[in-house]
Amino acid sequence: MTRKPFVSALRVTPLLILLCLLLTGCGCKHQWNPATCDTPKTCSRCQITEGEALDHTWVDATCEAPKTCSACGATEGIALSHTWVDATCNDPKTCSRCQATEGNALGHTWVDASCETPKTCSICSATEGEAFGHAWVNATCETPKTCSVCQKTEGNAAGHKWQDATTEAPKTCSVCQKTEGSRIITDSRFKTAACKDLFGTWKGVVQIPGSSIVEEGFTGTLDLNYTITFHRDGSYQETTTLKNEEQFTKALENYYADSLYKEFAAMGYNQDQANEAMIATYGMDVKAYAKKMAGSYNWNEIASTDIKGVYYVAGGKLHSGHSWGGSLLTDTYSISGNSLSIESIMQEYPDLTLTRS
Repeated sequence: MTRKPFVSALRVTPLLILLCLLLTGCGCKHQWNPATCDTPKTCSRCQITEGEALDHTWVDATCEAPKTCSACGATEGIALSHTWVDATCNDPKTCSRCQATEGNALGHTWVDASCETPKTCSICSATEGEAFGHAWVNATCETPKTCSVCQKTEGNAAGHKWQDATTEAPKTCSVCQKTEGSRIITDSRFKTAACKDLFGTWKGVVQIPGSSIVEEGFTGTLDLNYTITFHRDGSYQETTTLKNEEQFTKALENYYADSLYKEFAAMGYNQDQANEAMIATYGMDVKAYAKKMAGSYNWNEIASTDIKGVYYVAGGKLHSGHSWGGSLLTDTYSISGNSLSIESIMQEYPDLTLTRS
């Protein structure tokens, strides 16, 4: 009885079944989940996979969000944060990366138009409208072409056209009629031998307190270069020129400006408000108005002389008595007459002492 072939067949059958399973799969009816950025296609039943993960589709980081996958929402790193540019007159605070904004634009801070500039923003220099343009006043003998609003000047003064002094009139400008010195005066007194020491030219400086010219409270002093010449033919002539006109006028300008600011301060105005009020009323600020006031005086006219003549020589110097009248007796001679006076408003200057030139 032979049984071996039957046993061999039983041993072979499981091997054949295993081989079939390997060749035909696990036998699972798969339910596939699609691949994601991190995982490949996967069977939800047996977890078997196919292929590879998709990988992330990255979107660059922004000011407010980190680097982000557009497929799955995964992130890496941090947001960039905003790069702010300060607000301007026209634009609010703005991010230079993403153009996001915060708050509002500042708005312009306008400065009024002037003769040369239109209405202008003091922050960004933007402009509106046009400049007013200058209101020119033609040049004179002593002042250049000048804007009556802002006091700007162009060119130079025209200069005087002088005509020499005569016995009838002092040295005179034929254009503006300004005069210097006095007419040539003839006086028989100065022909006498007793007056021989007077002959020649004498010079000195007369100082006149500013309060005598303008008003109490102003402390400047107007200096005058004064010259008088006595001739042997009995004629004599004096000349008065301004020595410190520019400094004196500047001091007066500052005095007027300070006085105006004090008046406004008493009404509760600060300097900026005072300037605004003056511009609204006169078309110029406080300092420009003060400059115009100080420049309105004709110092040469104020400093014109009026000889009435008491003179004497002593110690090598020529003296003119202050407020004297009648006669003055010296060791050698006497001269009758009235004192030298420089306009009625200038009676406070000291006695005049001159030196021979």
